[in-house]
Amino acid sequence: RRQEKIMEFDIELGVREDFALLSQNTLKKLGFDIEDLQNISPEMLAQLGYGSDSVGVIVTTVRRNSPAHLAGIRPNQMITAVVIYNWNHQQRAANKEEFFSAIEKLGEKKHVAFAIKTRNMRRYYTLRIP
Repeated sequence: RRQEKIMEFDIELGVREDFALLSQNTLKKLGFDIEDLQNISPEMLAQLGYGSDSVGVIVTTVRRNSPAHLAGIRPNQMITAVVIYNWNHQQRAANKEEFFSAIEKLGEKKHVAFAIKTRNMRRYYTLRIP
């Protein structure tokens, strides 16, 4: 109610079409590609040193001289989280949807950090977004 008048609005809910495009564009700028664990065979995961209970996305390719490559990110590493605001605020990246959701939250930031697991070791990699 506003000034004792009832106002009616029509609302249409939908999916933002630019969500995936913006996130994939950022990933392209960073220079790597990812894949959901569910799309990788259990045998391959075991060969890479990851158990069936692993949670994250796998880096599939890293373009030479890209920000990801220069930071030390390599294929077959597992991204488990994206640092959004500060080191204490990380968003889990259990799959591509969660990963891209976290990337979208970066907004206009010029840097992003990823929690990356390689076998039994976990490290953080910070990349400048070109």
